[in-house]
Amino acid sequence: MKIHKLSKVFFSFSLLLLSVSFTAQADSILGNKETWIHEKDGCNQGMYKQPNGPMALILFCGDALGTYVGLVYYDSPEGPASELFYNKLSETEKKTYYKIWALENRMWQDPIWASDVTSYTWGPDGTKLYIATSEIYGSGALYELDLVHKKYTQIAPVGRMAKLNNPGPGYIIVGTDKDKSKLIYILDPQSDVTLEGQNQLFYKFN
Repeated sequence: MKIHKLSKVFFSFSLLLLSVSFTAQADSILGNKETWIHEKDGCNQGMYKQPNGPMALILFCGDALGTYVGLVYYDSPEGPASELFYNKLSETEKKTYYKIWALENRMWQDPIWASDVTSYTWGPDGTKLYIATSEIYGSGALYELDLVHKKYTQIAPVGRMAKLNNPGPGYIIVGTDKDKSKLIYILDPQSDVTLEGQNQLFYKFN
């Protein structure tokens, strides 16, 4: 039986925890791995710098309640955005970008993609983050996070929107292909869903 109430209680304190963690660990980056998989790497709570961009990700280890994440715009921009992000903006967006990321607006967390995370990988061009979640306390889906615009898109499952109270089957990101043109992921082995004759799934990077 899923205890969604506990997950909701956890998230009522999440923004406060993210602020405290950022303050306490701003000078204590634990690493900058391109890909993290809970089953392989375990959960070492702390902040992890984006290897190819201005962001950092914080892991929160909830033990039996799963692993949770939050994002921080870590670098101090000289202008309203890093050059990497700025070059992706339209002229109109450049005028109001402070509403998305700013010195006083650095954090991003949403329960739909931040709950019970199984794995993540940073996109090859530095503007995306891919997150997979479990169906136990999470939404059981795979997401593409647009770091430039602070928006997310569900990649899988296809055909329906996963929710915390009606999750997908759960996924695990296992890496990227050799030329980094595709994301490689699998169904969470704990899932009740099986794909006959197909172990690995692929998503082509935009």
